[in-house]
Amino acid sequence: ANGDFYPDCLLTNPLANGECGTISNLNLGKPVNTTTYADDVLLDNRNYNWQGSVSLQQELRPGTALNVGYFRTSYGNLQATTNRAFTAADFDTFCVTAPTDARLGDNSGKQLCGFYDVKPAKFGQEDILITQSANFGKQTEVFDGVDIGMNTRYGQGGIIQGGISFGRTVTDKCDVVQKNPQVTFTVDGSAGLGATVGEDFCRVTNTNQTQVKAAANYPLPFFGLEASATYQNNPGLPVNATLVVPNSAIAPQIGRNLSAGATANVTVALMKPYQEVGDRLQQIDVRFGKRLTLGRMKIRGQFDIYNLFNANNVLSQNAAYGASWQAPSSVLGARLFKFGVQIDY
Repeated sequence: ANGDFYPDCLLTNPLANGECGTISNLNLGKPVNTTTYADDVLLDNRNYNWQGSVSLQQELRPGTALNVGYFRTSYGNLQATTNRAFTAADFDTFCVTAPTDARLGDNSGKQLCGFYDVKPAKFGQEDILITQSANFGKQTEVFDGVDIGMNTRYGQGGIIQGGISFGRTVTDKCDVVQKNPQVTFTVDGSAGLGATVGEDFCRVTNTNQTQVKAAANYPLPFFGLEASATYQNNPGLPVNATLVVPNSAIAPQIGRNLSAGATANVTVALMKPYQEVGDRLQQIDVRFGKRLTLGRMKIRGQFDIYNLFNANNVLSQNAAYGASWQAPSSVLGARLFKFGVQIDY
């Protein structure tokens, strides 16, 4: 607070003193177990899922078959984590206005609501219970998908197979989230990113699941070589954005400072999971192989090229909104050559 880069307080005191606010978990360091599993999780009803599918296969021509399948999975007895030290009345709600930025899609400049801050009198208290979310409201998760595949044999031992898979997963926790701010699950496992998720994001539809894959193998007519290749086209990386919101932007709405103190801030999610996705990931790998027989020994040599065209798709990126937002933190591995020999005797 005074700019000397030193916390002028007694750090062993968990309550507010000097420049330090109250810690967020007053049980820290105490020999107690603050997490309890309810009987409806341990003894009564485990998580379950119902799965159903139907598929058809049709021969298009000798050596060529088409497969089409539909799949559906629904999940039940889903779990939630709640803090029994709190009730819904122990929270104040606030909104956050997203920055005006076309990269944020429909949320650019939009007011996002349904964020909560616990009242100061309850701050730091924990009595965690893991129980079924049905105790707080209705929660659903359903997947629907279709697979289309084809395989064919051609020439002197050639094989081609491949297909496309697409679907969607819908998760809906709105009935729980909007009535029970003390329930602390994120809307989607890939969306939390350490950020607070508002009520606007309690229903998520993930259609970013389309995959295209193909593989081919053919014995070349020279040197006894075999050539094979694989192609894959996978979903792009979901674009996430989190924003650090200072106390000064929240205090006027709730009529007080944040429970963590006047110098505290809150990190919030600006985008719904899978609202925006990056470029699709494409990769081609090839292999050349040759087999030899020497007496009782069988020798197979192979030469592999991974990522033939040296694609550099982004695999992870910075989610913190600011100057370095969406800066890549890892990319697809560079083109790689590999030689190998397998000997059976």
